[in-house]
Amino acid sequence: MKTTFLGEPCAFSEDAIYYHGFKKAGQVFSVLHYIIFNHKGQQFFGKLQSVFQDKTLDMKRAEVAVFQFVPDDGTDRGNEDYHEVWAVLKDTMEISLSVIEPKEVTIVHVPPTIADSKILEYVDTNIGKIEHEEGEDSDYDSEDDMSDFIVKGEVFGFYQYGVDQNDKLHYAPPPKFSDKYLSFETTEDSEKLGHEFVEYLKYNYISPKLVCFKDKTPFTDEEIIQKLLLQEYAILRKKFYFSVANHQEVQMDCDLDKARALVAFVFLLKTMLTKEKVPSSNDMYNFCLKFELGV
Repeated sequence: MKTTFLGEPCAFSEDAIYYHGFKKAGQVFSVLHYIIFNHKGQQFFGKLQSVFQDKTLDMKRAEVAVFQFVPDDGTDRGNEDYHEVWAVLKDTMEISLSVIEPKEVTIVHVPPTIADSKILEYVDTNIGKIEHEEGEDSDYDSEDDMSDFIVKGEVFGFYQYGVDQNDKLHYAPPPKFSDKYLSFETTEDSEKLGHEFVEYLKYNYISPKLVCFKDKTPFTDEEIIQKLLLQEYAILRKKFYFSVANHQEVQMDCDLDKARALVAFVFLLKTMLTKEKVPSSNDMYNFCLKFELGV
């Protein structure tokens, strides 16, 4: 079955030449597409993270995030239309393009806030919606970016949980969290705090909690987030202050308990983001989720 890369190479390394996608049996796949592939006699879902020509093996390959079917002794909450799968919360996997089936696949992430009784309704409403908006992600050149595809497929599925290396279930990170994390993980340390993954965390987990400041004057949300990251604040005599020029301080009208929780979260988040060895995607998501839900 013929498999060909699409377009010109988009990146090069010592060991590989990278492409945005490939075509197999007339079916087009690009980075961030979902796939079905076969490994050791079993079928898995996957999500393409990169597509490349392996120079050492002289082979067309892909890096994929893996999803496994719910085991026979587990509870599959799907039906005849939608398969439930679990995200594999370990390292990504490199596979040959030859083991990928030429089928269109659609998988939707179900947030942890959706109850079992509402899952199939949620999947039916959200299956096929675009995960990444065009031009949003800086990892790909905009004119060649194929991540804004309209999702449809012969095989449909959903996931809410992921399984870690100890076979323990956790809520699975949403697609943007996982995809951006994988790029962040390999970024040079000096560039990490400016990475789009950090921007994603700021927008999704810090910004919503700024409501603890009843009056943000004279600061914008972005300025407040920056001050939190740089620890330009003080809590004295049950009052909250932001530092400004010339060693001056601006007292903020806020819910102090919630402000304390926010600064503690931002401090620990920054510590995690700047570690030499970044915590796993699962650990980071669990940390953010607990703060988001207030548990």
